[in-house]
Amino acid sequence: MNNDFIYDLTEWIESQLASKLSLDMVAAKSGYSKWYLQRVYHELTGVTLSRYIRQRKLSSSAVELQLTGAQIFDIALKYGFTTQQAFTRSFKSYFHQTPAKYRNNNEWDCSQLYPPYQRIIHPVPEPDIISLPEQIFLGTGHSFPCAFEDLGKFNIDVRVNFFNRYLRDCQVLPSYVYGISRLEPDIAVNSGIVIKYFTAIDSHDLCSVNNRVQKIIIPEGNYAQFNYSGTKAGFQQFIMDVNRYHLPRLDITRRKGNDIERYFLSEPKKYALHSSFITCSYLVPCLDVLHKSDSGRFM
Repeated sequence: MNNDFIYDLTEWIESQLASKLSLDMVAAKSGYSKWYLQRVYHELTGVTLSRYIRQRKLSSSAVELQLTGAQIFDIALKYGFTTQQAFTRSFKSYFHQTPAKYRNNNEWDCSQLYPPYQRIIHPVPEPDIISLPEQIFLGTGHSFPCAFEDLGKFNIDVRVNFFNRYLRDCQVLPSYVYGISRLEPDIAVNSGIVIKYFTAIDSHDLCSVNNRVQKIIIPEGNYAQFNYSGTKAGFQQFIMDVNRYHLPRLDITRRKGNDIERYFLSEPKKYALHSSFITCSYLVPCLDVLHKSDSGRFM
């Protein structure tokens, strides 16, 4: 049994977290005996299979508490707990607070989340931790409702469609365009999320965008800056990897605020939006500051 097999099996486990997943089910999926699978899984990953499943279920439930308005009882049942009380006991044992308190925290300590055991297609270096002053943009708002499990569907094609609509009257594109996003619970759908996404340009740019724009003011604050240069096809996986894997690994605490995507356009012409290659700085609002940017603006 090799790491590729374990990666594939763990990917299947991830797809089954919202169920009463058991070791017997995983062993049946793998084709190996439960005893042999557990031994090899521990040797290759450093964690027992049962512990991995438990911690991933609790971590996924914690993310759902933060991002959706689903009832705690429904989340407990979704992740295989027989009662809300049993879920609360397990959750408090791992996160040292109740699910209700976790949901109401003003900050989100990502170091407590147990990241998935997965192939990392887009490794990232240590992010730059920068402090930015107040940022002012001109933009247009968009909404993208989706289920919690479907966050990955908010991909670059959706983003580019929003940018095309926003910049349709702009004859010459600026060097940088921005995507400013936040996630809100969809009160109409259990476990639903609405992604509020603003396509924007810097307020100092003179690009002639359509008239239906608004001023977007982002307060000063600290950000972890991750950089991506690669294909369109890999961009959404990069965003998912940052949030599911790198933020927990780097012990980053998210603060309330908007994520900011800053896209560099190498050409001032419209076709630049349709390039198969993307250069983007992805900024996550955070608490910790390692150093400050000298310019106070994006580097």
